[in-house]
Amino acid sequence: MGIRDTILAAQAGEKRLDVTVERWGGETLYFRRLTTRDVDNISRKYPKFFIEPSMTMLVDVLIDRAETVDGEKLFTRDDKSMLMSEPAEVIDSIARSMVLKTAEPAEETEKN
Repeated sequence: MGIRDTILAAQAGEKRLDVTVERWGGETLYFRRLTTRDVDNISRKYPKFFIEPSMTMLVDVLIDRAETVDGEKLFTRDDKSMLMSEPAEVIDSIARSMVLKTAEPAEETEKN
């Protein structure tokens, strides 16, 4: 098996990560790791993504990435106003969990 096949197999076997939100009744949101394509797309829309993340950017990432247990999109753009009305610390905590868990090596995440 060549490197290309190894990379494709690793991508296909990637497990979803999750974050539980106590404020939302202990609901669990699922998401896939951010890819380099995702980071590139976010960085184009929000050039200061890593330097000065905005709440709008965090909500957009949440809308784009959050899934149900069945892998369906959890939020749509129609939910943006509702999410923007949540306390900042809730959205910040969820988004930071998503980004930090994405940054963990896959082997570490699977142990947790």
